[in-house]
Amino acid sequence: MNLKFSDFMPEINKFIVKKAIVFYGPNIGKIDDCVRETILHKRQINQKFDIIHKYSDELKLGDVKKIINQNSSLDLFGNTALIVFHLSNEKLSKEIIESINEIKDKDIKIIVRTGPLRVNSLLRKHFEKTNELLIVPCYEESSFEKKKLISDFFKKKKIAVSETFKTILSDHLSNHRVEIREKLDKIELLASGKNVKIEQLNIFYDSAYSDELEFINSLVSGRIDSRFNKQLDQLCQFNNEQIRCASILLEHFYKLLKVKVLLKEGLTLSQAQSSLKPPIFFKHKYDFEKQLAIWEIKNLESIIKRLALSKIKFFRGEVNASSFFLGCILKIVKIKTIIS
Repeated sequence: MNLKFSDFMPEINKFIVKKAIVFYGPNIGKIDDCVRETILHKRQINQKFDIIHKYSDELKLGDVKKIINQNSSLDLFGNTALIVFHLSNEKLSKEIIESINEIKDKDIKIIVRTGPLRVNSLLRKHFEKTNELLIVPCYEESSFEKKKLISDFFKKKKIAVSETFKTILSDHLSNHRVEIREKLDKIELLASGKNVKIEQLNIFYDSAYSDELEFINSLVSGRIDSRFNKQLDQLCQFNNEQIRCASILLEHFYKLLKVKVLLKEGLTLSQAQSSLKPPIFFKHKYDFEKQLAIWEIKNLESIIKRLALSKIKFFRGEVNASSFFLGCILKIVKIKTIIS
C-alpha cells in the first residue's frame, strides 16, 4: 500500500497496525520524523516493546531472517520487538521481503528506513502492491510544508517575527527538512541574546568561496604566517569586514561540528561530508579534513557560541563588539595551539 506523507502523519494510529512500513526518499529529515512518530504513537498504545536498530552495512545475507526469528516472540518481561532496518542499498531487499512474508500473527513490527528507491525497486514494488504492508515516500518539502515547519518553530520557541519575514525565510531555505532545521537552530542561537530582533540580523548570509576563506582556513588550521598577519591587520580596520568574517567563521565551525557529530554517530567521512550544503570547496577539502582531526566537539561548541554572541554585539551596535570579535580570533588561535 502506497501512502503520501501528508496522509500518513494526520492518521498515523490508523496505519501503525501494519506488519511493516517502508519510509524512503531523498528527504532524510522527513523520513526520520516518520520513524520517530511511528515509534512514539506505538509507545502510546503499548509501552511494552523494545526498539532494535540494525544497519545494512553491518549485516550479511541470512542475518535479517535470523534477527527477525530471534525477536518474533515475547521476551522474559513480556516485551515485543520493533526492528528498524537502516538500509544504504537494496542488497537485503529480497531477504527482508521473504522474512516479512513469513510473519503471520507474530507480535513484531518492521520499519525500513532507506534513501531513494527506483520505480522498479523490488522493495518498493512489493510494499506498494501488498495491502498489509505500507510504504511512504518522503520527497522534498512542499511550499506549504516548509512554511508550516517555520511557523511551528517560531511559535514553539516564542520568537516574534512577521509573516513577511517567514515568507522570505521560506523562499531562502532549501526543500530538505534536515537543512531547514539546521538553519532554524542557528536562528534560535542568534535569538538567545536579550532584546535581539532576528529580522535585523544578517541570517541570509551565504558563504562564498573567496580570499576570505583562505584566511579562515589558515586561522582554523593554525597556519599563522606573514600573509595571515597582513589579512588580520586589514580585518581590524573595518567593522563591516569583521561582521562578514564572523559570518563565514560561524558557517565554517557549524560545518566542522556537523561532520564531527555525524562521524560520532557512525557515518563514514565521505557520507558526513556529502551532507554539507554547500559542499566543501575541493581546494579546501584537505584543510577541512585536517581540521576535523584536531578540533574536538566541545571546542567547536565553545567557539560557535562566542561567534554567535559576537554577531549579536555587532548588530546591537555595542561599543565592545569589535574587540570581542578580535578576542574570538585570539581564542581560536589559543585553542588550536593547546589541542595541536
